Amino acid sequence: MANIFFIVLTNKCNLNCKHCYAIHNNEKMTDELLQRSSEYIISQINDSDKDDFFINYLGGEAGLYNQDLIVNSINEIKKKCKKNIIFSYQSNLVFKITQKHLNVLKLVSNVNTSYDYGIRFQNNNQYNLWRDNINLLNNLGINVSLTTVLTKPFIEYFNAKSFVKFIESLNIKTVEFNRLFKTLNGDLLNNIRAKNKDVNDWLYNLFIYTEKNNTNINFKNFKCLKDSFYNIHYNDYCRTCCNDNISILPNGNVITCMLDYNMPIFNLISHKKLNDLENVCKKERVLNKKCQNCEYLQWCKGNCHHYIHDESDCPTPTKIYEYLNIIENTRG
Repeated sequence: MANIFFIVLTNKCNLNCKHCYAIHNNEKMTDELLQRSSEYIISQINDSDKDDFFINYLGGEAGLYNQDLIVNSINEIKKKCKKNIIFSYQSNLVFKITQKHLNVLKLVSNVNTSYDYGIRFQNNNQYNLWRDNINLLNNLGINVSLTTVLTKPFIEYFNAKSFVKFIESLNIKTVEFNRLFKTLNGDLLNNIRAKNKDVNDWLYNLFIYTEKNNTNINFKNFKCLKDSFYNIHYNDYCRTCCNDNISILPNGNVITCMLDYNMPIFNLISHKKLNDLENVCKKERVLNKKCQNCEYLQWCKGNCHHYIHDESDCPTPTKIYEYLNIIENTRG
């Protein structure tokens, strides 16, 4: 049973990022659907034998949705569920933050925003507004985390030290990296898509830098790699999205992965079953041929099946596993 929920409030966004995997139209959740979504999540949580849950409100751009309705949703879930729930809000933060927004942001544990060098912002005004909003939230004691896509322009612009300095200048404590998914195509994306080897080398250099320097930054990818190596509970690398994740779209469709929006399980409005969960999950379990005899499969489990295996390398920074293995053998 799932313990990670994504409520996609709207497909509308104030930006037009070419590398975004989200659907872009003006569709948004009705008041009734958000209410049904909250009730569905409440039932899932209360019927589960799990103790910890994560609920994410996102878009599109969540900041364009009716913020009062989000407040009502959070309060209702808090009232009817007595388990540990972490609420988060995903936003590009490129808009004027109002008191309505702050009413929501003060209720969540984390505001996640994105920074993708060279392709996120259309002008300096957007970039400056983004930074100003991060400073505003920091000053109000609202935790901000950052997700960034490792593109060719990004890894050519930043090295380990300069990226850490950049994150420290934003006073951000948690960072997560993504890659361009294989479902994204086009000349622009092909021009900015970095080779796996280059991304893996960049991540390894950053990992070593953080091991040698006290950065006080939580790099979620590195924690995930360590957790998988030491057999601690983790989810990013073990292909359990079908079991752990549920996303509810503005049209009421319920899916297991944001990239599989064309394979909904059922619709929350009509209650009509659309696809068999087992058939949807089969895709997640199919390993790339290169993975099947890999010595690192025991830890990475094949990584996300939406990532590309290119001619240069696989999408897992295996040199980090090599490093951890050497350290562990040295201790032994």
